[in-house]
Amino acid sequence: MSGFGQYSSHEKPVTPGHPLYVDSNPKGGRAKHVFGSGDTDVSHVWAHPLADGSGYYQTHGRNPQSNYFFKTDRDGTRVLYSYRESYPIASTFEVGRKRVYLVRSGKPYSVTTATHINGAHHAIPASALVFDVPYVTRYRFESRSSLPFHGNSSWISEAADSGKPDAKTHNANLRDIISQLQQALANYGGARAAYRIKSYFEEAQSLSKTAKSYAKVFGLRLPKLPQVPKWDKPRYEAAKVAADLRDAQARARREAEALKYEKKQAENISLWKAGAAVYIGHTAHAFLRVIQRDGLYHVETSQRVTVPVSGQAGAARLFRFLKAVHDSGRTYQRNGHTQHIGTFAVDSFRPAEDPAEPYILEAGCHRITWTEVLTVADSVLAAEAQEANPSQA
Repeated sequence: MSGFGQYSSHEKPVTPGHPLYVDSNPKGGRAKHVFGSGDTDVSHVWAHPLADGSGYYQTHGRNPQSNYFFKTDRDGTRVLYSYRESYPIASTFEVGRKRVYLVRSGKPYSVTTATHINGAHHAIPASALVFDVPYVTRYRFESRSSLPFHGNSSWISEAADSGKPDAKTHNANLRDIISQLQQALANYGGARAAYRIKSYFEEAQSLSKTAKSYAKVFGLRLPKLPQVPKWDKPRYEAAKVAADLRDAQARARREAEALKYEKKQAENISLWKAGAAVYIGHTAHAFLRVIQRDGLYHVETSQRVTVPVSGQAGAARLFRFLKAVHDSGRTYQRNGHTQHIGTFAVDSFRPAEDPAEPYILEAGCHRITWTEVLTVADSVLAAEAQEANPSQA
């Protein structure tokens, strides 16, 4: 058996979960490798390695939860991971003198991983060369025909390895880009909505350029790409006219429905104020009416709340207070001494933003205009007088 002692010629393999390098802080002190809340995000440390006196000296780092971390492989590839080392989500390395970034494409396996991938995108310099590909490190591919008990030779297994992607991995990425291009062209051909026609056409153009750029950067033989057709402006314009017509028709329907609803609301409000048991939908301001219940008078709101007419917390006393405030041009804001109405405390009584409504009363969830208060004022005062002198009724 071969060992990995000091006299062995075999290189000791890296222990899973441990970094390859031991960093030293150029400024002295303990090297920092955990980047928590309120600190630089670990993705930024990954994306900006130290070069020409700028960037981060760390060759590895993580967040406090250890589910977002990066390491540097022996060939200098900095790899960002989500949750586990078998799921690399981004890598950066140099090709010649140019730094390249690869970010994992496709559907992530969790919402958190999607956030991690998004963080990687935001951390990469705006001027950098970036490719969105399914394989961001070297991958091992194995056909099922090479495995025991194979049943379908087209089945492929894949596993993330360390280091820069090799030619086989790069070609797998290129095939994926071309596959996306083919799908974008198919979508463009079948699109009917104007915005989809434009979106799929621009996507196809972008993917065609990406395929050519990827092959050039990594020295790959570029297969014949599906041709992106010329921009079909008449088709787009026709789809746009049809969409505008549908939008106009839908807008007209909504406006008609709104007018119908407002008319019905106005009818229901009139019936309700006259004493009918009808439902009033949501309104910006509450409405009021005076009712008699168990021999006593109450003010009822359209939000189905009742308060007594008489008494210290009654509607009549509050009305006289509000009238005095209004007539004197003052305002009321709850602060220290509190005005009450039933079980509610009055929050404020002040001029409204709408010039047509001079004052707004706010109490709990209610907003009541001064104009609406005046519609029941005479009835409230008459009801208070009747309760005070029932023999004169």
